[in-house]
Amino acid sequence: MQLKCRLENKLSQPEVTSTAARVVSAGWGDGNIADFFLNGRKIDIRGEAGRRGLNVVTIDPDTQQVMSRKTYDVWADPQTENTRLAADINSLPDGRVILVACKDSGMENLDARAISALWSAGASVPGGKEREGYALIGIKGSEALAEQQGGRVEIEGQLPFFVRHPPPLPPSSPSPPPMPAAAQPRQFSPPTWAKEPAAPKPPSTFPTAPPTAEPAQKVRVPKLQVDPQGGVTYQDEMVERDGKPEEQGQSWQEVVLMLDKLQAKIKAKRLAGA
Repeated sequence: MQLKCRLENKLSQPEVTSTAARVVSAGWGDGNIADFFLNGRKIDIRGEAGRRGLNVVTIDPDTQQVMSRKTYDVWADPQTENTRLAADINSLPDGRVILVACKDSGMENLDARAISALWSAGASVPGGKEREGYALIGIKGSEALAEQQGGRVEIEGQLPFFVRHPPPLPPSSPSPPPMPAAAQPRQFSPPTWAKEPAAPKPPSTFPTAPPTAEPAQKVRVPKLQVDPQGGVTYQDEMVERDGKPEEQGQSWQEVVLMLDKLQAKIKAKRLAGA
């Protein structure tokens, strides 16, 4: 009996063949909003920096599903985010539904590539002002169902097919709690002597003696004496030497050579007298 009632109730309910889409957008000073609704139910969407910039939702009419939910912070990084936005829209096939809502600001930073991509979905906006809202319900390769620009805007459009409401996104992973001070790894701290350079030593006040001259060396210098009979005697005495012995006397080699010559002369005289 209960099964029969359920079947009768299901058959009596009209089949949903369309979806009411609503897009709300507001700049910073007019509410700071970028929200999407399907049949009155808000679509969950997340992004960096509070979803600042352009928020984009795409819907596939064939599968009746929300395919993507992305944010593009063209206010903070125009070069990168304009490239992403243009590439993502241009990669969509014709017939894909595109919902766009600007939050806070970003329309003023759209470049030619991003604007051309929005035009391919039926948009007519040439850009925008700082902190200005913008909303679009467009279809890739066709005309837009609704579009509006201003401080705060809200548009609606009827999609000719039923869209299954997307599931909520998984919660963002929370940041790890700060580590207690006692558990934090201690960082090496160099000792004081390693961090501070040694102070230069003061100049010494002790008088420095002049370089000491080499002590004078004493050498023995022979003195020769010849008696009337031809005998030769000699004696040596110590004299100071300043590094030039030839100026102080004769060397031993010269004395020996002189003695040899004198003895040879004396011997020759004796032989001649004999």
